[in-house]
Amino acid sequence: MSSLGQRIREARKQLGMTQAQLAEPDLTKGFISLVETGRARPSLKSLEQIAQRLGKSVSSFLEDGEPAAGRDLAVVLKQGEAALRQRRWSEAVRTFQAAAEVTGDAPPAARAALQVGWGEALLHQGQMRHAQERLTEGLQQAREARAPEETARALRGLGLIELQHGRLPQAIEHLRPAARALEEGRLEARHLHASTLIALGRAYGRAGQQDEALGCVRQALDLLETTANLAALSRAYLDSGIALHANGQRERALVHLQRAVDVLELVESQHLLAGARQHMAVILLERGAIDEALPHLYESLRLRERLGGTASPAATLIELARAHLARRDPARAESYVGEAMIHLKKEDEPATRARAQAVLGLIRRQQGKVAEAIMLLEKAARQLARLDLPLDLAGVYHDLGRIHADRDDQAKAAGAYRRALEALRSADTLGGLGRLSSLP
Repeated sequence: MSSLGQRIREARKQLGMTQAQLAEPDLTKGFISLVETGRARPSLKSLEQIAQRLGKSVSSFLEDGEPAAGRDLAVVLKQGEAALRQRRWSEAVRTFQAAAEVTGDAPPAARAALQVGWGEALLHQGQMRHAQERLTEGLQQAREARAPEETARALRGLGLIELQHGRLPQAIEHLRPAARALEEGRLEARHLHASTLIALGRAYGRAGQQDEALGCVRQALDLLETTANLAALSRAYLDSGIALHANGQRERALVHLQRAVDVLELVESQHLLAGARQHMAVILLERGAIDEALPHLYESLRLRERLGGTASPAATLIELARAHLARRDPARAESYVGEAMIHLKKEDEPATRARAQAVLGLIRRQQGKVAEAIMLLEKAARQLARLDLPLDLAGVYHDLGRIHADRDDQAKAAGAYRRALEALRSADTLGGLGRLSSLP
């Protein structure tokens, strides 16, 4: 049974092509050598480039000698991994769900990669419970298959879930071995290693272990500055910016996100660029800098609309609604929420749907429809509680507290504020304080 690398080598030899010629224009001779000897596995994009240079289809390199189920799964897994890298979470979930239907007698490592990738996509969608189920199963399969990178990714995902819930010892217990495994792994996982170190640093920092936290951040930054992979560099800057924001460090977060934007404009990654601009806008809105935030949101929306069905603009539309609500323009804010809800009918994004309900509640408050505002915010709170999103939940309860206080219902106001603080404590972070609504 020939391997992927052997099949590429045979096809290259048949054409009388050197490794350097096959690598042109975007790859390197060294990378081709690693692929052919089985020491590296190309990404879907790299495999497409190699196949094009050799005048063959991608599937032709995944056929000879492989069971049909394993062959089909390999193709679908590569598509899912590509969607993950570009942060197309809904597409990734759909792809991994499809892959689950063709596992058959696929190799254990491939089944582990399926569960881990699926879990990562669900995690980014905010579906914490389902993500934990997939990642736990993926971790068990990865360990049985002795697949170090899938093991590290599963540990990282489980660590991020524990961090989200504020369970710091458990988060460190998962993230520390994940970082160690990635440090010993291949060069292509460098951005993932840096992102894991940033998360581990956050966990250490919240646990009061500042020396360990600082060490993780320094190591992550060293990785960021030395990588020659611009795409990996941009993803790591984006991840670090999001992490710094979650830890309440807005100014540093903006610096890292701006660096991500600068690099992403060079590599023309529109999916990631839209996400980076949107997150910058969220931070600027928290600072009250509405005029600075709006250009980022409009550009993010433009990019997502250009990408069409592969990138839902719903989350960006919700942030635009927040911005116009802060300008006391509830009519325009409601129009953006309406557009978002149209997209959400076609997308499985429960967290974004809950946030839309919350913003609609704030719109009703500005319109003087207080009873409807309370109903919508309470509905959003129930959805966010089911999704285990404590920071968003704290913001909704804070808004409910303000509404009840305005109505001079001190008992209900106190109850809502107490729940907001409980949600923040469950996340064990002060970074969420900046997310509490400051809307009039």
